[in-house]
Amino acid sequence: MLTIPTVPNISLRIPPNVNTWGSIELSYDCAKWVIDNNIKGDFVETGTAAGQQLGAMCLAGERHGWGFDSFEGVPWAGEHDTLQPGIGVKDISKHGILETSGISSYSKEACDYNLNQWGLKDYTLIKGWFQDTLPKWKRKRISVLRLDGDLYESTIVALEYLYPLLSKNGILIIDDWTLPGCMKAFHVYFGGKVFPKFLLQENGTYWQKK
Repeated sequence: MLTIPTVPNISLRIPPNVNTWGSIELSYDCAKWVIDNNIKGDFVETGTAAGQQLGAMCLAGERHGWGFDSFEGVPWAGEHDTLQPGIGVKDISKHGILETSGISSYSKEACDYNLNQWGLKDYTLIKGWFQDTLPKWKRKRISVLRLDGDLYESTIVALEYLYPLLSKNGILIIDDWTLPGCMKAFHVYFGGKVFPKFLLQENGTYWQKK
């Protein structure tokens, strides 16, 4: 059974902003666990926003961090989502339109500034919609994969392109697991596949790849 030790107060080095301290601690703890257990691969996050979670993983050390984000905000919800994150009722006229809803919009420059303020240099930020950037990414081995795309389409695209790169015993974190669209994407992707080992703690939902 996977036991991730809690390293206290890493979140005190990173202001929580829109994230909770507990979720920042979890990202650090998972990154530290894969390092301590020699699970090969970089740290990858889709939906980097202002950089708190990617920063927490990179502070564990020894691995390159990759942050994917439009840096324009969350796109419009689609047919498989029940609501528009940060707004509420979704606009069905926006289904299939890949443009920003204006929610959680942080510039790449602001994210870079934050990561540099925390003393981090070993990372790469990739700007663009996941549908455009993930297929073009030069494939790397991943040890921690954190998905924070809020929507069905953002989640399933990330799973399709990145989960196969996650090392055995690597960690998958889905920040928005409680959102029906993200949960549906998980079950659609893993239908007929080997499910990762489900793990749950107070500050987040995560899995270990078998």
